[in-house]
Amino acid sequence: MGSVRVRLHDDEVLVSGAHVNETYENDPDAGARFKVRDPDGTVWHRTGDAARLDDDGRLWILGRVEHRFERSGVRLYPTALEVAARSQAGVSQAAVLEHQGRLTLVVGGDSVDEAALGRLHPAIDTVRRLRKIPTDRRHNAKIDYAALRQSLAH
Repeated sequence: MGSVRVRLHDDEVLVSGAHVNETYENDPDAGARFKVRDPDGTVWHRTGDAARLDDDGRLWILGRVEHRFERSGVRLYPTALEVAARSQAGVSQAAVLEHQGRLTLVVGGDSVDEAALGRLHPAIDTVRRLRKIPTDRRHNAKIDYAALRQSLAH
């Protein structure tokens, strides 16, 4: 097995190596979206994951690029806020999304302290509680943000 190379572009993780296909069979649109070719011919795959490298060269996953927010010129990713919320007493699930123009923390669980959750980060505008936050059927751990948006609309 050859080596794997990793680089960040605009916070997104790109990988290259022998495991990275140059194209998608029968799907040129996906190839255009997810493949980047360097002038030397190296093909990079855009993972859709956002990350940062620390001073020791460790890669810290921040969440999905498509889920990032900007507040006062600062990029925010939901993963850190969701982990912080799940560490609070009574919270079993947490999701952060923009809803009606407001950064909304949605939590599932029993007897949660919504006021304390609202103080987790100054960017959180609203805290909402749902009995159960919808998750992706394939994983039952990843938040289904489209379904969550529908739940909040009702």
